[in-house]
Amino acid sequence: MKTKLMKYAFLFVLALFITACENNNQIQAPPRTIIVLKDMSLSTPVLEDSLTNVFITTLMKQLRPGDELYVLAINEASFAKPLMLVHGKIPQDNHPLKSKSLSARERLAKQWRQQSQILKLNAKQTDIIGALNYCALLFTDDEAEKLIILLSDMRQSSAVLNLERKSAVDAKRNVEFLKKKGLIPDLKDVKAVVLGAHTVGRTVDPVYYKKLHLFWDAFFTEAGAKMTVYRTDRNWKLT
Repeated sequence: MKTKLMKYAFLFVLALFITACENNNQIQAPPRTIIVLKDMSLSTPVLEDSLTNVFITTLMKQLRPGDELYVLAINEASFAKPLMLVHGKIPQDNHPLKSKSLSARERLAKQWRQQSQILKLNAKQTDIIGALNYCALLFTDDEAEKLIILLSDMRQSSAVLNLERKSAVDAKRNVEFLKKKGLIPDLKDVKAVVLGAHTVGRTVDPVYYKKLHLFWDAFFTEAGAKMTVYRTDRNWKLT
């Protein structure tokens, strides 16, 4: 009997030690400001939009204590008329059961479920440049890691710059044009992840895809950011 009690006591102490280590690691992990940009343009295929919604739902489960999340729409006037879909912060939580952080994630998930049920793809253009300029205004915490996740085909389409035609995409020329217009945002130390990039709706053209990739890589570099992922699928998660 005494041996069993000692065994249970040891296991209990071990569990407390592991929990304390996990809590300590979470406290040391820097906070993150995460901005998700969701393409709401009419050209977005319904299936692509459904996959995007599932991705956002899954992403919310991956948030850790200290994370702040924004979900914004990419529409025809992303900077002039920003549309905030979801915003919330996961509090620091040292409780072994993580009750506060779990509740915060549940509230965010509920917000998103309600929003996703009423959202409609109705944007006549795709103002990604405007959305990224608006993102720069939201990065106010200098201590936080900064991440932008773009869920879009990345075919910028607005009065300022239209990249819907392959012939219009020239990374060097396009970036210089945006610099002269003052439309390169300050995204220093920001990491950018692009998911769902494609040329669906037109002839699927690997040359066109590559030209868009090169443009956005040059754009983020000029903005002081680093584009770490650029892919057609959404096979990616927070770490």
